[in-house]
Amino acid sequence: MHQSQPTALMITTLLSGALFAVLPRLGNYYARLKQAAQLTADGDPTYIASPKVDSYHSTWLELHG
Repeated sequence: MHQSQPTALMITTLLSGALFAVLPRLGNYYARLKQAAQLTADGDPTYIASPKVDSYHSTWLELHG
């Protein structure tokens, strides 16, 4: 995967950033989602949904919890 190609996770993360900008109390989630998306884009699929790391899926579920 080329880093210059947008991924669904990165696009979702960028859109989420706009939401978190107006709701600063959620900023920690944005940082975590952004990191997981970047690690996934860099080639580590563990950060998509593994419960063993701070994955995109587990962070998103925590945000909605």
